[in-house]
Amino acid sequence: MTSILISSDDHQTSEDIAQQLADREGYDHVGRPLLKSVAEKYDVSEEKLRWALSGAGGRKISKKERSLLLAYIQAETLAGLASDGVVCTDLAAHLYVSNVSHVLQLRVLAKPDTRLAQFAEQNKLTPKKAKKKLEKERTGRIRWSTESFGVNEYDPSIYDIVVQMQQIDLEKVLQIVRDTASFRGFRTMTYSRKCLHDLLLASKVRVALLPSYPEILVKGDGDRVIVHVKCSKRKKPQTVSEIKKIAGGVESVGLVEVHVVSKLQDVQVDTESDGFLNDG
Repeated sequence: MTSILISSDDHQTSEDIAQQLADREGYDHVGRPLLKSVAEKYDVSEEKLRWALSGAGGRKISKKERSLLLAYIQAETLAGLASDGVVCTDLAAHLYVSNVSHVLQLRVLAKPDTRLAQFAEQNKLTPKKAKKKLEKERTGRIRWSTESFGVNEYDPSIYDIVVQMQQIDLEKVLQIVRDTASFRGFRTMTYSRKCLHDLLLASKVRVALLPSYPEILVKGDGDRVIVHVKCSKRKKPQTVSEIKKIAGGVESVGLVEVHVVSKLQDVQVDTESDGFLNDG
């Protein structure tokens, strides 16, 4: 059964769609409540996890800490997506789940006028100030998604469906999703399961490595893990040895391959569509 990732410029819109799919179609819903279990498992603040997801927190959270917090969320979200028939919202999964054919990516844009009016009312702003603040928020989300995952959240090419709810109501959106999810190309297959498993394995290894090695790229391939790490030539032997030991201790990892590089950016350019997870 197809799984569905929903993102939106309005939290309530994505939640309403996800809830309807869960209630009517029997999807399991993975969303923000997951952060509580993530906080408990990794002994971190739930508030900081929310900051990491929103790009908020200012100087209260460093880039390194944000990367680690997002890695925790990423690993647990991917674990939640390991089963079929899951609808996922508000965990940024649309930015790090790619090349998995049975996962449908949906982007929903709320009615502009309605969203502006609600935002102005909630924040007690004039329409003009509310519009300016929303534009600033949009710019901030683009910067956050690009810095954190190397993906522009507002790029329509990363989604299978983009819906503007100006003239389309909720029922029509649900119908579009149901019809699209029924296409043969979105059926779960052995290969698509493997792609998701590879992402999950890579995410677990990143969680283990990031505290010691914040500049890494990790790829899973069956039981094999490929790690690219930035370090000096002088530290190469020790770094390779330590990474193999740490990554090799992660469940389901059989073989660890480590490559020391001077620039991670060069690796990302060559492999960004090849299942690598990066540190942002």
